[in-house]
Amino acid sequence: MRSTRATIAVITCLAVAACTTVPTPDPQPSETATTPSTAPDGGVPEVDCAHAIDVAPPRPELEVVLDAVALPTRQVLQAADSGEPGKLFAKQGLQVRPGVTVELAVVDDPSGHSRIGWGSPGPETTRLRVPACPGYSGVDGWPAYAGGYLVDRPQCLHLRIRVAAREQTVGIPVGAPCPAPTR
Repeated sequence: MRSTRATIAVITCLAVAACTTVPTPDPQPSETATTPSTAPDGGVPEVDCAHAIDVAPPRPELEVVLDAVALPTRQVLQAADSGEPGKLFAKQGLQVRPGVTVELAVVDDPSGHSRIGWGSPGPETTRLRVPACPGYSGVDGWPAYAGGYLVDRPQCLHLRIRVAAREQTVGIPVGAPCPAPTR
């Protein structure tokens, strides 16, 4: 009797798992998922496409930069103790348009101590590449990755975003506002 109950429980679990659908990336012959290691082009750490934690349209409070990446440029991020002495962490996911390669780099950091990182686990670095990750069958949205910003003081952290031959620098308000852009 006991083994019959156990068998029924296992079969039920397998049936439930078989009926649960998780989006799977659409195949892209030109690009493959990478691990968070160094990339062949200049040793820039990469986010692993498989580390996406969600797929959704960019949230309205984020600025879409170069039609490729959604970043928090409009509101001050809460920077809290990171657990590392003298470091503050602002948790903020990163959303990137499927099929687009994006490179993010910290610029104008006088202390030289600011870092960015996304993925699971994400590298803490001053320069990071998100490869052209595929979209997801039946899901309309951009892959999102967990991570954020690590700084030694509240600041407007400047990031250079590069997509193909285009680039743009944006301010990320990590614990402090960014000055209004001059026009």
